[in-house]
Amino acid sequence: MKPYNNQLGKNIRYMRERKEMMQTELAKKCGITSMHLSYIERGLRSPSVSTLQAIAKALNCSIDQLLKAG
Repeated sequence: MKPYNNQLGKNIRYMRERKEMMQTELAKKCGITSMHLSYIERGLRSPSVSTLQAIAKALNCSIDQLLKAG
């Protein structure tokens, strides 16, 4: 697991929880499975650029905010 992916996943989870959104809801808005989103949040998978864009749009934030180091 790469630390970069781990931080990205933590940021996505943090933003999702701030919006009081369940993984299933965010995943549906992004067109991915909740299992795939879970892998991304845990830093086990890297999202594609298009998935990262969809996540940022669904969370109403910028990609920069998601990539920001802790």
